[in-house]
Amino acid sequence: VSGAGKKHKDDMHNLYLAHLCWRGNVHDQSENLIFALGRCDKFGQFISVGWSRPGNRLTLARRYLHPDDIRTTWDFERLRKELIAEVKVGGKVRIPPWKCPLMHSKLRKRKAPLQTSDEHTNKKLKLSTKEEQQDAS
Repeated sequence: VSGAGKKHKDDMHNLYLAHLCWRGNVHDQSENLIFALGRCDKFGQFISVGWSRPGNRLTLARRYLHPDDIRTTWDFERLRKELIAEVKVGGKVRIPPWKCPLMHSKLRKRKAPLQTSDEHTNKKLKLSTKEEQQDAS
């Protein structure tokens, strides 16, 4: 249901859960991360990220994507790798998944070169946004 009270239907919403219930693993919190790929009848393609917590509570945030956004081409494995690279340090999840740069609304153009993060040096994921490409020209 949108803020205006109108109902919208997901044409597709595929959710990935590593486990069906919260396992309380404090040594590798990434097993509590949840992510999803989907498409809504009105707003188009989206990604969702979140986590499971005690009592099997799931919290997810959704980001609708522009058709030219590189994230529209991602599969579950790519979404999982990108999310873990941005939120996990050692075995700990350092920020809520929905607050990571992966979920920012800035357009990530498909034609932009993608540099993945290096987990060992904790370099942040760098992507060319539409604004950065315009500034460079």
